[in-house]
Amino acid sequence: MRTKAVSLIIMVVFAVTTVSATEVTKKFEVKGDKGCEEHIESTVKSVEGVSQADWNEEDGQLEVVYNDVETDLDKIQMAVAKVGHDTPNYKTEDVDAKKCGHKDKMHMDKKHMDKKHKEKKSDDESEY
Repeated sequence: MRTKAVSLIIMVVFAVTTVSATEVTKKFEVKGDKGCEEHIESTVKSVEGVSQADWNEEDGQLEVVYNDVETDLDKIQMAVAKVGHDTPNYKTEDVDAKKCGHKDKMHMDKKHMDKKHKEKKSDDESEY
């Protein structure tokens, strides 16, 4: 009889714990450039407790679905800022942030293209 009572108590505690864990859907702004969608979404999905992430490139809004027992909005925003994207609560300069690899590549590509353009222009001018 005592074993049944203990088992019943354990089941009730487990049921209450399970019921209190809810999936929450929230939206917040994430700063990013064209092409950052995959980077932002994969970062958010890597946070334990996050089940979905969808960043809208047009308006910068991130919709995230997460288990509020396993994580919270603060942890999610911190993860995003640490990989180089500003959020309402965290700026990349306020955390030990890596730069967004996509931004670095775009910047380097632009510098490379500008240099190539100047070289080409210089070659063209020397022909005359």
